[in-house]
Amino acid sequence: MTLSVYRPIRIVFFFFVVTLGSMTFSNENALAMQPYESIGKNPKGFLVNQGPAMCAPTAFYMIFKYYGDCYKKPPFFYDEKGNVIDLYETGDDFTSNNKRLAKGAKIAQWINPQGGATDWRKLKKGAEDLFFKSDPKGAMVRYYQTIDSNDTLIKTGKKNEKTKKDLMEKRILPLLEKNQPVLVHLSRKYASGHYMVVIGYDKKSETVYYVDPNEKDMNAILRKIGYNEFANTNWYEGHVPKLWGKAIWSGKFLSFGPKK
Repeated sequence: MTLSVYRPIRIVFFFFVVTLGSMTFSNENALAMQPYESIGKNPKGFLVNQGPAMCAPTAFYMIFKYYGDCYKKPPFFYDEKGNVIDLYETGDDFTSNNKRLAKGAKIAQWINPQGGATDWRKLKKGAEDLFFKSDPKGAMVRYYQTIDSNDTLIKTGKKNEKTKKDLMEKRILPLLEKNQPVLVHLSRKYASGHYMVVIGYDKKSETVYYVDPNEKDMNAILRKIGYNEFANTNWYEGHVPKLWGKAIWSGKFLSFGPKK
């Protein structure tokens, strides 16, 4: 009698432990959710289309908007000297009726007020130079405290393939798993390059998920491509003269986000 009572209790306890372990594993996976999982539910809510030569500010803005930072009314953002920076811009002004983010947009004026192609250093400073006041006394704190980047162009070739792969799997993937979209640069041999946002990477299938600010097809916003093609071939055409040639990931990336 005692034995028959003991066994069910032991079985129930074993089931509880296994179930608890499964719940913990599921929670760990939830913590590693990448941006493409939430963006995939509403791609049109993430995409912002660029105006001429505005791919860099537009890619930056998509990430800025993803965090909800475009809704912060002044005074909230400051530069390092304490001057108020007005970046309140929901996107309605330049995304409705097929309008695009142009030179006059606040985020474009913050990153590249001169217009034209955006220098990488200006793009990175756009994240580094945003501050806010942590207390009423006015102590200035850098707003984006998790900034990571590779600022060096990596030449195409077999000897550099491992370097690029390590960037993707050892630096970019961990950022994506913190739910941080990653801005990447594509380079062309002769003409200017392009910027887009990587929102996911599947290590098992080696698939890169991305959103292009120059996207024309509103039914295919969430794009995917095999890693090898993305990193080691000239694949991206864009909407430019064919003479410009196709672009390839240059190895440059920028990710910025709130403190984790």
